Amino acid sequence: MKKKLLYSNRFPNERNYLYNETITAKENYKKTLNEAQINSWVSFVENDLKPNPWGVVYKLATSKLNKKGVLTSFKLNEENNYTNTIEESANYLLHSLLPDPDETTLTQKQQANVRDFIAITPFK
Repeated sequence: MKKKLLYSNRFPNERNYLYNETITAKENYKKTLNEAQINSWVSFVENDLKPNPWGVVYKLATSKLNKKGVLTSFKLNEENNYTNTIEESANYLLHSLLPDPDETTLTQKQQANVRDFIAITPFK
């Protein structure tokens, strides 16, 4: 608010006062921000680094954290059959996460929606 009053110059005789107040507010903000950053860092060091200095932070800093690759195969059944391609994996996910509805428990409107959905052919 003080900055707006300073730049709009509605009170020319209070210009120096408003300028000093703006500078003081900015310095207080920077000081408070710096203190908050230091407190946050101290808290981080005490809670995360002190118990385990060779933990995740060290591994991230030294690039020793192994990143997991993209999961491309899923176990299909107990006989240790797995999906071999991305298409098989996507198809497995689609049918396991979104199974086809039981048509005997659907209302007539839901059955009509299912028939309409099946009749739609995708664009090629």
